[in-house]
Amino acid sequence: RLRTGGSCEIERCKILDCAEHGVAVYDDIETGEGSEVSVRDTVISGVRGYGIQARGQDVRVDVAAAGCTIQGRKGMYNGVINES
Repeated sequence: RLRTGGSCEIERCKILDCAEHGVAVYDDIETGEGSEVSVRDTVISGVRGYGIQARGQDVRVDVAAAGCTIQGRKGMYNGVINES
């Protein structure tokens, strides 16, 4: 099991017109451990950076693709983005 520096759930949100990334997930700044984020029933649109960015060795983002609309690229820098 992945030890996490942080975790959160993004559910039923609208993330619109961002100057950077819609969702950006990194290693925990204090511990250096990976982070886990779950995205469900969410719209990400109008972002100038990545729709979702996962950056860090132990970073994991789970996206429930059936309920999400994500416009923009998904960026993985040694992180993992799983779509189900």
